[in-house]
Amino acid sequence: MAVGVLFEALSTANALADAGQVEEAQALAQAITIHFAAMGLWLDGAADEIDAVTRELVSQRDAARAQKNWAEADRLRDELVSRGWVVEDTSAGTSIRLP
Repeated sequence: MAVGVLFEALSTANALADAGQVEEAQALAQAITIHFAAMGLWLDGAADEIDAVTRELVSQRDAARAQKNWAEADRLRDELVSRGWVVEDTSAGTSIRLP
């Protein structure tokens, strides 16, 4: 039953995207992805692509870390997490992935 509800929500996200409400569609798609992951299921596809805003947040976080501005780096990490990303620090910089 839960999977059925999530697929209905996915249809709604697609309808929002078709109607030009891209931000709302992306937010709903991220929430759906998180709920599927919580059930041990993964959706593959365009939702895994990193949007421009997220790329910019990662870039800003890497710059803050390079300047040892830990408070700003933490704030940016929290922003990425709130957008549904798993944030990992690597020697090459910030790495993000969907759960």
